[in-house]
Amino acid sequence: MKTATAFDDNGNPQGNSASQDIGGQFIRNRQYKAAADLRGSQKRSAVVEVQFNRANHFLRTTGDPATTVGLTSIDKQPSIVLLGVQPPRVAELFSSVPTSGTTVRFIRENTLTNAAAATAENGQYPEATWDLVEMDALVKKIAVIGRVTDEFFQDYDATRDYINNRLAYMIAIKEDNALLNANGSANQITGILQTAGILTQAQGSMTVPDAVLAAMTQIRTTSFFEPTGIIMNPNDWFNLRSMKDKNGQYLGLGPLGNTYGQATTYTPQILWNLPVVLTTSIAQGTILVGAFKQAGQIFRRLGLTIETTNSDASDFQYGRIAVRAETRLTLAVIRPVAFCQITGLS
Repeated sequence: MKTATAFDDNGNPQGNSASQDIGGQFIRNRQYKAAADLRGSQKRSAVVEVQFNRANHFLRTTGDPATTVGLTSIDKQPSIVLLGVQPPRVAELFSSVPTSGTTVRFIRENTLTNAAAATAENGQYPEATWDLVEMDALVKKIAVIGRVTDEFFQDYDATRDYINNRLAYMIAIKEDNALLNANGSANQITGILQTAGILTQAQGSMTVPDAVLAAMTQIRTTSFFEPTGIIMNPNDWFNLRSMKDKNGQYLGLGPLGNTYGQATTYTPQILWNLPVVLTTSIAQGTILVGAFKQAGQIFRRLGLTIETTNSDASDFQYGRIAVRAETRLTLAVIRPVAFCQITGLS
């Protein structure tokens, strides 16, 4: 039995459009279809804001570049075989909310002196003091533009793959890097590692697991927030994951998903019961531990938006379509001491 799918005014499936891949949403949109179907000298353009859910995006859609039949026939496949890319993961650690402003202002409590004490009848009450400061997080734009031929644009499968695997990915991976490393200059947001006031923990003579536990303890005793995640370079994770005892046995699960002499189910990247996000966006030798959900928040002024036109520069003359993607966002680090940077990893 076939089931019917309801579509909204733009041609997107209702109710579960966020679960559709970005390119799929784009090519199903009526503005795109209308532009792709135009022929000749007519102006074509489309503007589509897609629903962005990282968990279902940036999966490569691949196919054979060509299939030869006999000696003369070539069946060119519409999908594209692309280079492998690192999926963006950092933004998933934060909560994300929309904003209608270009600046997000929040009040941060810098200091607090708890003067509460036992007080005698008719005695003077002890007075508490605190320091509050207004902080601004400026919304910034991450954008990219690419060009394809009219023929490519009219090929739904190719356009979908291009949107999924290149333009949307470029935006998302730059966003991941910015959330960690951007320094607030040259139209950038300020990332966590560039935020004043975050905690630091040197590895020193400790093992890496002990240094991570020490960072978690710093967060718990300074901010009183509970750490929710760890960000680590894949090379540092390799050094950690391959640690063995004096008998040559892995400290964690072995390569076949079991501890010594015991069979068990293999687990994902977990350290001290916290999820570990692996990304080359953080430099090797540095680990970031944080209470991401409580102490930081992404504010999005504009979701991932994809626009197309054939009227840019000489595109009309050469039969090309300009496709651009952009997003506008900022990161508010509400409590810097809820993040701890571990340095000097060996």
